[in-house]
Amino acid sequence: MAIPLMDPSEGLFNRVATRLQDEERYLRIRSRFFVFFLLFVLSAVAIPFAVSAFSSSASASGFTTFVSLVTSDTGIVLEHWQEFGYSLLETLPILTLTFILGLSIILLSSLEYIRKEFRNVWKHLQLHNAAHFSL
Repeated sequence: MAIPLMDPSEGLFNRVATRLQDEERYLRIRSRFFVFFLLFVLSAVAIPFAVSAFSSSASASGFTTFVSLVTSDTGIVLEHWQEFGYSLLETLPILTLTFILGLSIILLSSLEYIRKEFRNVWKHLQLHNAAHFSL
């Protein structure tokens, strides 16, 4: 007894091809999501250390001493504001401040990407679950 051959329904090939493209796109999105999530976590962990390094380098360079003059001797600071400003700039720990700024940019950019891609991942999961129930 032979099983009769059946023709596949119309559009089956297109549906399968579309589904494969969706799965490939989902895998790319998921891998990028993981990379940006990892960047987010690493930058969030590194920021407190960078702030601590800024604090120690600011006190070592005398920056905190000059900043405290603003509250203790405001009149003298206002009278010699140009020299005071130059002194602040000379003692400002630029390297650690740049490091904090860079980490903050990485943190916020990765958070924005995660927020944007989370919608795509969520949409894919909803469509994927709906496809299982429609079979």
